[in-house]
Amino acid sequence: MNPASRGLSLRLERVSVRYPGARSRAHPALDEVDLLIGSGEHVVVVGPSGAGKTTLLHVAAAALQADRGRVLVDGEEPWSLDPRRRRRLRGRLFLAPQVPPLPPRQRVVTAALAGRLPAMSLAGSVRSLLVPFDVGAAHAALAPFDLADRLFDRVDRLSGGERQRVSLARALLAPARLWLLDEPLSALDPVRAARALQVLRQQAAQRGVTLVVSMHQVEMALANFPRMIGLRDGAVQFDGQASDVSPEQLQRLYAHAEPAPQPPELPSEEPCEPAPVPMVWR
Repeated sequence: MNPASRGLSLRLERVSVRYPGARSRAHPALDEVDLLIGSGEHVVVVGPSGAGKTTLLHVAAAALQADRGRVLVDGEEPWSLDPRRRRRLRGRLFLAPQVPPLPPRQRVVTAALAGRLPAMSLAGSVRSLLVPFDVGAAHAALAPFDLADRLFDRVDRLSGGERQRVSLARALLAPARLWLLDEPLSALDPVRAARALQVLRQQAAQRGVTLVVSMHQVEMALANFPRMIGLRDGAVQFDGQASDVSPEQLQRLYAHAEPAPQPPELPSEEPCEPAPVPMVWR
């Protein structure tokens, strides 16, 4: 396989992150985390609210520097690279935050095509923000998420769930070889969540992209991912085949944990009409 077309590997070696404040001293966001995710793997990370899932994905995306330990993306340490090489490496990563940072007055077509910006020159990036350069590609990326008819709507006219789906369409347009998706289904109703997850997994598999997703929907995670990582208080509690994860392990993972709140910026969208959901690729 051409190295440029394969998924990136990810290794965390004794990675710790502590945020300022008393709570972080007692419970670090990440605590001596060791992980190895191979090229092309599909992995789901589960755990209660505040477990460190978001911090883990931001560290992996070189958006946050760890206080201790090493992070290697395809064998390279992002924070040991010079700024130009670090930007180039980040261009091969796609991080989708739970609350998508979409400018409210931007058109949906422009917001979706922003997924291609890491592969473009500065001049090309500016032009693309002013005039969409590939409307057909944006339409094709939005269609699987039932948003093709909203192509020229403004982002602030969309529901929270629709904005989250625009963010996922960006992944399909991005040149990235590692997708890091933080609670990408949190504002979607169950039917749309299942469809979106199917699209993401199928596209990642076809392209050989490495896929790491954090989720609160444990049953959906168990049914759709071959590997599951359980995170609590910043530490890995278990890591293995999803089919081997026991109810007792999940009970311990979520014991005495408060339910994760819905982010106020992303209200859940209205349920769509029930429809048969195709079998998810495994």
